[in-house]
Amino acid sequence: MTLGFRNEYNCCKSFGCENSGNGDLSLYEESQRLGYPAYHCPKCGAYPPVLQNAPILALAHQTQSKTLSIEQRLLPTCRCVDSKPRWQRFGTTQSATQKLKCTGCGAFSSLPNSVKLAKSLQPILSALVEGVPPEALLQHLSLNRKLYYERLGKLADLLRLVSDIREKRYLKTKQTLCLQTQSRTLQCRSGKGRSAFSATKVWTLSSCESESGYMLMTSDNMLLNVAEMVGVPGVYSPGEPEKPVAENQDVFAVANATYDRIFARPQFDELVYCEGKHAQSTEGQLYRPVYASHAHFQNLKLKIEGKPFALVLEHESFIRGAAITAFSELVKTGEAKLYFCHTATASGDQVKRANVDQCEIKILNWWSEKWYRLPVSNQHGNWFVGMALLTDRGGDSPMILLDQLGARPDWNKHFWQAFEQWLPENQRKKMSHQMLVQWIEIYRYLFNYVFEKRGYSVAGSPGEIGDIVEELNIGFLNAQQSESAHSPNDT
Repeated sequence: MTLGFRNEYNCCKSFGCENSGNGDLSLYEESQRLGYPAYHCPKCGAYPPVLQNAPILALAHQTQSKTLSIEQRLLPTCRCVDSKPRWQRFGTTQSATQKLKCTGCGAFSSLPNSVKLAKSLQPILSALVEGVPPEALLQHLSLNRKLYYERLGKLADLLRLVSDIREKRYLKTKQTLCLQTQSRTLQCRSGKGRSAFSATKVWTLSSCESESGYMLMTSDNMLLNVAEMVGVPGVYSPGEPEKPVAENQDVFAVANATYDRIFARPQFDELVYCEGKHAQSTEGQLYRPVYASHAHFQNLKLKIEGKPFALVLEHESFIRGAAITAFSELVKTGEAKLYFCHTATASGDQVKRANVDQCEIKILNWWSEKWYRLPVSNQHGNWFVGMALLTDRGGDSPMILLDQLGARPDWNKHFWQAFEQWLPENQRKKMSHQMLVQWIEIYRYLFNYVFEKRGYSVAGSPGEIGDIVEELNIGFLNAQQSESAHSPNDT
């Protein structure tokens, strides 16, 4: 079951069109005019390619259900089907674990035991906090492999769950948000053989908060449960990978080269990012990046809960289309602003000589997108940044654009470069996709809470399992009390 996701992804994706984001297919005309199946929008003349809804919903639900399944494994569950559980404290066990009783169905359960979990998981977290690299962790802990991987998975689940609670608490306090979204290709074991040629390449999308760099979420294009998707189009079609556009301090030239690369495709959303030998896996099926993009933004939309925000995107046509589809209502009201972005490192002297108030502005490509070239300098580094206004094309001032970039314009790149140094490619190519995702989750927690402080409140020490479990339990009980207070059954 998909919760909170739209059902139709075929729609106009043009900013300013009255049909933008409208999934009523009677508004459009099916067309092959550009050489691919499309829906022609008669209002603005756009030809968005036809999308299959099933892969998007399956990938979106996979991300959502991961958190739900963790909650079911770690937190109390009951037999209620048609109503939410109504837990009450019901004494403690002999090991001082809080027992609970659901007044709805009469089931008994208990909260996670902080002492037990700390005994098994604290050595792993402490070693990582102290700098033991993942490749040396198994030997450092002197555990057998089965126990090691079991505990590693449980640690990843615990850290994901407590991060989710903290994020909800923090985001409720924010009136507006500035976010950055970028893609990355990561390798893992395919299960098809032992050679390097058997590695699978997954196309990953990540979104972080611009001011603090907090990594909010990552997702990729690997669908694990494909039994119900047999015969459904949308599987990734491998080929000769597109060559990336080289970094250049002339960000306008980089933007133009990126437009040329997109226009050279048979259709704008047909990105080829890896060859066939890297597009197979025994764990699941790779789907086209356009579907992973739509799924990513559907889950991001649920996270930010309709707050006004600015979203700085990788310069990629289908990423923009997925974002404007997910946030179409906020875009129409002006509460969501979307931008393309290119960054290039610079020296301090080069940035000093640039004048923000007199920054260059150019109109590029036949979409007439307005690009700004901005100098950025702070404690994190020096850059020239190219930003395109995808919405609100009346023109933001350079200073407002700088505010949208936050503390640095390349937080996603910073995160992934640090992750790849922490867990090098030669190790990632040997691990399953499941293990790769677990390590990303563990590193996301370390990046957000341990290696640097990013402003999200933490109860106790972020490196202590006991404190993490206690925070999780208190959050669970507080949520139950809040739901009971608003439940008509309890009035």
